[in-house]
Amino acid sequence: MTGIQQEVPEEPLPADGADRYRAYGPRHLDMLARRAGLSAADRLAIRAVATVLPFRVNSYVVEELIDWTAAARRLAGRQHGRRGPARPGPR
Repeated sequence: MTGIQQEVPEEPLPADGADRYRAYGPRHLDMLARRAGLSAADRLAIRAVATVLPFRVNSYVVEELIDWTAAARRLAGRQHGRRGPARPGPR
């Protein structure tokens, strides 16, 4: 089993109101990707990228800044052949 294929047991997110700093890194990617509703293939791709590019996020980003329902809706649209909103190109 390669490092990309390993899955770390899921750790619960801290309870609301937790005052301590919590960082999520590459070993938490599977948990975060499942929370976003990503497929196993997408999770594998994310882990592959994380072996090359650094990844670290704190609990504020996970709990407050990421709109998980929007991520799930966008993913559902992508799986049904629809694309998200057009992004402006370079000028």
